[in-house]
Amino acid sequence: MKDKKIILNLLALITVVIWATTFISSKILLNSFTPLEVMFYRFVIAYFLLLIIHPKFHKIHSLKEEAMFLLAGVTGGSLYFLTENTAVKISQVSNVGLIVATAPILTALLAHFFTKGEKLNKNLVLGFLIAISGVFLVMFNGNFMLKLNPIGDILALCAAISWSVYSITTKTFGSKYNHLYLTRKIFFYALLTIIPFLFTSEFNFDVNKLLKFEVITNLLFLGVIASSVCFVVWNFTVDKLGVVKTNNYVYLIPAVTLILSVLILHEKVTLYSSLGALLIFIGVYVSENGLTFNIFSNNKTFET
Repeated sequence: MKDKKIILNLLALITVVIWATTFISSKILLNSFTPLEVMFYRFVIAYFLLLIIHPKFHKIHSLKEEAMFLLAGVTGGSLYFLTENTAVKISQVSNVGLIVATAPILTALLAHFFTKGEKLNKNLVLGFLIAISGVFLVMFNGNFMLKLNPIGDILALCAAISWSVYSITTKTFGSKYNHLYLTRKIFFYALLTIIPFLFTSEFNFDVNKLLKFEVITNLLFLGVIASSVCFVVWNFTVDKLGVVKTNNYVYLIPAVTLILSVLILHEKVTLYSSLGALLIFIGVYVSENGLTFNIFSNNKTFET
């Protein structure tokens, strides 16, 4: 049982590390594509790959359940990625990653009211306060003149709320369906709900742009690894580990994104953002374990 928990936690950790790199790939692709085009191509690749791997279909059991699939497809697919990718295009990668990091506490709040056995506790609240302090430190990056991009930041917050709803929605399915099928069907509704947007000026099919090596590699990474593989693994860990515990790992995305944005995109990092990243790591630990102080002189342990 302990080994299984370790494996589940490791899977969640690896998933968020991979997702942190998607901000970089998206930023690169957004030099040539619109947010809508990036999302569409990404989910087309992911859907058909899962269809090849798991071609089985199930009958519709009820309109209520189908509505839940639709909700998951919108909140975890079309709405989430349109808001996130648009935010990435008009704001700094590190900013977007940090604001999206509020998703765990939003998820915990929703889980408290809409799920069983996933109640909000003092460790989650304390961990959030510590982590969100880190979020703000990296967001402001030493500049407290509030020179931010309000539209980009609001869109990033919408993405965080959308992801929280998605997490709670997928939890309701439990182990009823194979996770490959569950993820594929969610991708189906994600694609279905963006079809109307394909007839706008934001979508333009251009084969020449798609055939570029940089474009192909980044789209394959987003579609195969970050979508097909990671979403299946994430839905599996949410089912087995719990929606709150799994989503606590989302706090780590900004710290990883910050490091990658400095190394790859050459965005600036300061003492403030470094301290913020440290607080995020501490916040994750506190959310999971609480604060524990060992007094070695008298071998007593105090916990909060």
